[in-house]
Amino acid sequence: MKKSTVLIAYREPGFIEENVRKLTDRGFEIIIAADEPNDEILRIIREYGLKTTISDKRRKWRALNDAVAIAEGDYIIFVDSDTRIAELEGFEEFDAVEIRKEINASSLIERLANIEYFNMFLTAKIASKLGSCLSLNGAAFGIKKDILLKLGGFRRCINEDTELGVRLGLNGYRVGVYGRAITKSPSSFKDWLVQRERWSLGGAEVRDRKPLGYFEKAETLGSLPVFVLSLSCWACIWLYTSG
Repeated sequence: MKKSTVLIAYREPGFIEENVRKLTDRGFEIIIAADEPNDEILRIIREYGLKTTISDKRRKWRALNDAVAIAEGDYIIFVDSDTRIAELEGFEEFDAVEIRKEINASSLIERLANIEYFNMFLTAKIASKLGSCLSLNGAAFGIKKDILLKLGGFRRCINEDTELGVRLGLNGYRVGVYGRAITKSPSSFKDWLVQRERWSLGGAEVRDRKPLGYFEKAETLGSLPVFVLSLSCWACIWLYTSG
C-alpha cells in the first residue's frame, strides 16, 4: 500500500523537518500544504524536493483538499506543523485512524490540555471498540484516500476534522486508534479560551448540519459521555494532588 503524509503549516515550519525525515525513512510520500510559508518552510521544500500546494491564504479545509488532489498514496496521514509523529504503526487495517496526542506538559495550562487530549483518546478508543466514531482531531489522523474521496473530501466548516469523523461514523467505516504524536497546547489561558471557543462553534456547526443522524449514532454509545466526564473529574483530582 502506498502511503502519503500531508504536513499542514501556516507561516511557521514547526516540526515539519523532523516529520519529513522520520516519515521519508518509513516510505511515505511527503506533501507540504502551506499558507504564507516563511523562508524556512521554503528551504525545507527545496532541500528535500517535496511536493507542495502553497497559497497566500485559504481555509484549512481547502488546503487539505488541494493536497489530497496531488497525493499518490492509498492511505493519507495528515499532521499539523505543531505536531510531531512519535509512533505510527498498525493503522493500515482501518478505513481511518485517530492518532493519540500527548503534550510534554510543564505549565498548568499544558497539564489541563493534556487531560483533554487524554479524554479525546479514551473517547475515540471506546467508540472504536463499539464500531463508531464521534470525531477526529485534525492535529494528526489518517484515512484511506478512496474513502475520503467517496465521502466528498473535506467540507467547508470550522471543524473540518470533527465533521469528517462524524461522517465516517454515520457511514459505518472502521476507525481505529493507533500511533502517538506529541503536540503543543496554547501557551496562555486566553489562547486556551480562544481555541475552546473555536472548537465549540465548530462543534455546534456540525451538530446543526447533522442533527438527527448524529444523535442517533451517539445513542448507540450509551453512557460513554458520562464515563468520560467521570474520568475527567478523577484526572483533575490527580492534577491538583500531584503538585
